[in-house]
Amino acid sequence: MNTKLLLKVKARILKHPASINMRHYANSCGTTGCIAGHAMAIGNKVSLWTVNSLAERDLFRTKAKKLLDLTEDQYNRLCFPNKWPDDFYKTYNELVTDYVNDKLTTDCYNNKMAQLVADYIDHFIKTETVN
Repeated sequence: MNTKLLLKVKARILKHPASINMRHYANSCGTTGCIAGHAMAIGNKVSLWTVNSLAERDLFRTKAKKLLDLTEDQYNRLCFPNKWPDDFYKTYNELVTDYVNDKLTTDCYNNKMAQLVADYIDHFIKTETVN
C-alpha cells in the first residue's frame, strides 16, 4: 500500500473539500472525484474528470490500483463506500440523504464528506497495514 500517497490524497481532500465526490459514477474514473481520482491526479499529474469511456475507466482503475499498490479487494474497500465498514457507510449514507433532502448546505456537505473520507483513509491505512 502506498501510504505516503494516501496521506497526500487525504490532505488534498481536506484542503479542497468541494473536489471529493463519492456519490455516483460520472464521467471520470468510474468513482467520480474519488480517492483514486485524487491519487491519480497527484501521482500522475493528470486532471480529474478526464476519463470518458468504459475502456478508459478500466485502464484508469488499473493504473490507480498500481499507483496505490492495492489488490483488487483493497481498491474496492477503499474506493467504493458500499464496501466501507458499516459505521462509515452509515455516516456516508446519512450525509448523502441529508444533502439530497436539503438538510445540509453544499459547503457543509462538502466539508463533512471530506472529513469522513479523510477519517476513512486513516482507518483504511491502520486496518490494512495490520492485515
